[in-house]
Amino acid sequence: MTPQGLNKLLDISSDLTDVLASILDIYRRVRRLSPYDEDVLDFEAHKALQESRRGLLETHEQTVDVFKNLMKAYDAEKEMMKFYNVLPDEQDDDEE
Repeated sequence: MTPQGLNKLLDISSDLTDVLASILDIYRRVRRLSPYDEDVLDFEAHKALQESRRGLLETHEQTVDVFKNLMKAYDAEKEMMKFYNVLPDEQDDDEE
């Protein structure tokens, strides 16, 4: 991977943290629907909201896994670049 590719990978990971924050915000908003907002007597709607909450949690878990894998790839590529001395000096000591 090129140093530019390494930077792009880090940018993608950073964007993914924004996505994670958005997913959590949406989950909290859906979860905070009070019984006054949600008509629990409408079973289908209630069931659909439960499925929505479950889906948001699953999406969050999968997105966390994607983030972890991206960071593993970043770390592996960075180590390889250090080994072959192709990492520019300004990237050599970033936030370790």
